[in-house]
Amino acid sequence: MWKGLGSFEGKSAPSTWVYRVALNTAITFRRKNGRRVEPSACLLEESNQDPVAPSSPGNEIMILEEFLRSLEKIDRAIFLLYLEDLSYHEISDVTGLTENHVGVRISRLKKIFTQRYYGG
Repeated sequence: MWKGLGSFEGKSAPSTWVYRVALNTAITFRRKNGRRVEPSACLLEESNQDPVAPSSPGNEIMILEEFLRSLEKIDRAIFLLYLEDLSYHEISDVTGLTENHVGVRISRLKKIFTQRYYGG
């Protein structure tokens, strides 16, 4: 953050700029270090269990982690920003997509989540 502070032009909210810097830093880190598989991801992939049932007590975090792992990078970023209660406009600023495109993706992600975990 401190390296890029001088380049902040004030065209967006400071929080939006922070998200954008964080997202770009994470993407750069991932490119430099390659893909690393998390231990919990290995355990879930190696098990022959069905996807976690939403009605099971205490499984909300596991459901969310499983769903996030199934998404492409941009959809994962959009969904995480949505969960942080950012507006479509703020998500648009962070991702570089139009507000309409963000809305369409969020709607699609909600539908996928609902179908996958609630059969609806």
